[in-house]
Amino acid sequence: MAVAKVQELIEQNPLIVFRSPAPVLGGFRNCGAPCKSKCPFCKTVKELFKSLEVEPRVVEIDLEKDGGAIQKALFQTSKQLTVPNVFIGGEHIGGNDAVKALHSKGELVVKLKKARVLKADDEENPQPKDEVRKTEAESAQEQALKADGATNIVV
Repeated sequence: MAVAKVQELIEQNPLIVFRSPAPVLGGFRNCGAPCKSKCPFCKTVKELFKSLEVEPRVVEIDLEKDGGAIQKALFQTSKQLTVPNVFIGGEHIGGNDAVKALHSKGELVVKLKKARVLKADDEENPQPKDEVRKTEAESAQEQALKADGATNIVV
């Protein structure tokens, strides 16, 4: 049933990012970030899409009641356990490194246009900032949440 749900989400959303899986052994997320913090790879992908002025559908796996089943279904669908797990136009792209590599080759914008996430007639080729930085407010909020012992931070 979870495989059908994942496939339906992928088919219905031209740009979808699955992120923040439930904690695994040792208290770490699949990306290696401690559960109390944001997954830095998920955040980087989110910021890249934001710099391109596109809004992905984001599925916070650990906030879904069937999150474990979704994560297993994602592995069956994509053969990828780590997050973020990105799909564009129904095509599995991969994680942070794959998305950034596509962008550096100029292929990410092409895929986004083909999936109609970006306007095809748009002549601009947006480029991300050289370095993705946290705003002061985000950093302060993250520190406050860590100090309060928060376990899930949703971006």
